[in-house]
Amino acid sequence: MKKIKAATLVLALLASTDLIAQPAADSLLEKAWGLMFSDRAATDSITYLLLDKVNEGPGVNDSLLAKILFLAGTLEHHNKRYHISCNFFEQALRTDFIRGNKKHSLHCLNNMGSSLNRLGKIPEALDAYQKAMRLGVELDDQKSILDLQVNIAELECDLGEYDKAISLVSQALVSYEEIKDTFSMGLCHLNLGKYFIYKKLYLEGEEHNRMAIRLFEHLGDAYSLIPALLNQSRLEQLKNQFAASEQILEQVLGIVKSEKLEYNLASLYIQKADNAIATGTDLPKAREHALEAIRLAGISGKRSYLEEATLVLAKYYAKVQDFDTFESTIEQYNEVKRETATLGAKAAAEELKIVYDMEGLSSRNVQLQQDVRSKNRQLLLLLLLSLVSTSAGIIIFLQHRRLKQNMRTMFQMNLSLAYSNRGEAREEAGPEGKDSADLSDVELFKLILTKIKEKELYKDPQLGLNDLARHVRHPRHVVSRAINNAGKTNFAGLVNEFKVNEARRLMMEKSDSIHVGDIASLAGFNSRSSFYRHFKEMTGFTPNDYQEMMRKAQGPPEEAERED
Repeated sequence: MKKIKAATLVLALLASTDLIAQPAADSLLEKAWGLMFSDRAATDSITYLLLDKVNEGPGVNDSLLAKILFLAGTLEHHNKRYHISCNFFEQALRTDFIRGNKKHSLHCLNNMGSSLNRLGKIPEALDAYQKAMRLGVELDDQKSILDLQVNIAELECDLGEYDKAISLVSQALVSYEEIKDTFSMGLCHLNLGKYFIYKKLYLEGEEHNRMAIRLFEHLGDAYSLIPALLNQSRLEQLKNQFAASEQILEQVLGIVKSEKLEYNLASLYIQKADNAIATGTDLPKAREHALEAIRLAGISGKRSYLEEATLVLAKYYAKVQDFDTFESTIEQYNEVKRETATLGAKAAAEELKIVYDMEGLSSRNVQLQQDVRSKNRQLLLLLLLSLVSTSAGIIIFLQHRRLKQNMRTMFQMNLSLAYSNRGEAREEAGPEGKDSADLSDVELFKLILTKIKEKELYKDPQLGLNDLARHVRHPRHVVSRAINNAGKTNFAGLVNEFKVNEARRLMMEKSDSIHVGDIASLAGFNSRSSFYRHFKEMTGFTPNDYQEMMRKAQGPPEEAERED
């Protein structure tokens, strides 16, 4: 553990230096990949430090950018933030380095297909896999083709097509055996075991699962061995062989402790509690295991484990006939499921917002950087020409003014982006072809943002929740719930955000021609005191200070040319 912390500190110090111009960047990337499974937090910090360096540095090496984007996509896939993962892979596919190399494109498409599959975007995932498969055939890359077969089989499994999944993985297994790829053989057996269990063909499932265990033990791969052992333990439970299941779980516990893979403990204690409840031999121990699983699931944030552990705890209370506590635990279980659904919706909305922000920031910065580089080249050329001709001095002055204005524009855009609120960053278009009565809280909230902005409802000082409900054609309580759940605010707070944002826009556009006192009414505030209070709360500045800051950011006004 100390080695990992030391490595993390060194990598963080390296990442804080000017890496973009140094060959050390490739070495740092390699080390970040090595920490992907042992220290995910360190990999996360290093990856985003590298991304910051890429965004800050003009003229970034294209191959370095592609490698960082691919690393970020893989990291977010393992973090289960699949919207963001797909966004990074799409950016990587647009780089010249990836586009010009079929093998790199193949790997990027394969990983993106896996993320799309986790998002439930089956047609898009299949399209990515098919593109990768065509590249694999062109390159005659048999290993990549086999890996794609296994991934497509996982997609078929998610669709409930277990026979197709089994057929694809069985074909891949034969080829892996021919090339003696032991690790891939183990994964194939592990997947086949899972698919047969889904079909309730437990004997076939156990045969493949035991083979996976033998192969992973031979490789000494504890990371892959643990899920295979946990699957085998579950199979023993299904056969009512609880002593065998408990023996396997003790083996897993030993591996977890020796290899420091504690994130598997929640699943392990859930199975231990199940065994104790089924046998009835040590019921207090069952309760202890269930409570420990709930604690570990809460720390790790794995909602599926939290749900399963809470349900097992309810089974314990039913077993000991404590029906009052059983009912309260079932209610707790239902509450966990409701929270999971709500958090899932909020997480998806937040992911989409991050993707939206990153795409907007990336495209604007790229364009502005290109403009700045272009103007710098022109300025350099004019400076050289000025050595020959005095008239070049006038042209240099004009180009300098244009460059200065361009830099000012970039500053204003970044400043605006830094203070933008949720209303500006949200996607405005609602889901196409969907009846408004079927909208989720997140989708209804997007519709609310669109209506408020399009119709400028926030400028009406008398606007109430009932008025907003009529505009979006939903009951008052449904609109209020959507704002609370998806927007994490209330009606008044949401409207005030729009008003403050409108005031900021007016200050930015008319900083020299409008008085702060007039902005309150133009932005929809009832009183100047209300305007001052809400503006300070949301921006951290008083309106006067903010307007003065805008004037300084924009610079002195250009003097009008006098007529002769």
